[in-house]
Amino acid sequence: ALVYIDVDQVMWFVDSSAAAGGTGSFNSRFDQLSDAESASAANDYIFIFPGTYNQSIILKNGQSLIGANETWNCPSGSVIRTASMTSTINGTITLAQNNTIRGIELGNNMASMPMIVDNGATVSNLVITNTNISTTTSSGFKIRNVGALSVTFDSFNSTSSAAEALYVNNTTGS
Repeated sequence: ALVYIDVDQVMWFVDSSAAAGGTGSFNSRFDQLSDAESASAANDYIFIFPGTYNQSIILKNGQSLIGANETWNCPSGSVIRTASMTSTINGTITLAQNNTIRGIELGNNMASMPMIVDNGATVSNLVITNTNISTTTSSGFKIRNVGALSVTFDSFNSTSSAAEALYVNNTTGS
């Protein structure tokens, strides 16, 4: 007998304290954001455990990037993990279409690049909530040619940065 399993929502897990060589499952987490970036596909969820990640990540269309400062729910609604502590990314999050970012702390980018940036093409239906940006070295949020945009920052701090803290061009939304 053959059994087929249709997986609509794939979830990947990243933990900076995990051993190298994980598979990205909850019990065998990736230790690098780049591992999740490589393994994931459009519309996948990437959950980031508490810790500091001095790395960047390029999101694919429809992906959700969810940090430890957010309660993690399966698409079915059951709780995976309750909100606690923080997931800090000191790198750039590059956006695609229909991305969601929740529960992330963005610190100073190690490469003095914008902390959240578009992919050079149209980024639409972007949702960012429960996310804090604090920078002294780079742009915090640089988006051009966005389309629909829905962003709520809990806090956004930029001090002594020569670059624009917040740059948005060609967009609609709130």
